[in-house]
Amino acid sequence: MSQVKSGLANDVLHLAEVLDLVPSEVKSAVDKLVASGLLSLKEGRLELTAKGQEVFTKMAAIHDEISEQIFKDFDSEELDQFLTYLAKIKANLAGISESELAQLKKKCESYLPILVNFSRDNLIS
Repeated sequence: MSQVKSGLANDVLHLAEVLDLVPSEVKSAVDKLVASGLLSLKEGRLELTAKGQEVFTKMAAIHDEISEQIFKDFDSEELDQFLTYLAKIKANLAGISESELAQLKKKCESYLPILVNFSRDNLIS
């Protein structure tokens, strides 16, 4: 979010690249944010509206509060280690092919029906 706020990610393709998402999904989300008055698109650049800035500020405060609660007992070394583990997990998940994921999904379907709709994109975003 801060990259949208600072103007670093000011077009849909760049935003998709920064967020490691599919451009069409980002375009759909951007269209919804524009329609709701949170973003505006001026000369091909995305900008937060006043309403968007207000929502961003509130969400950032909530994010900070949640992060403080989640990581309150972590020292800086533990937090660094945790983030390293998350990066490794993300890399491992990104390395799973669609066919491997389909096989895993099929195995899980008979045991955990709630996993029927999971996808690689949901796992690594």
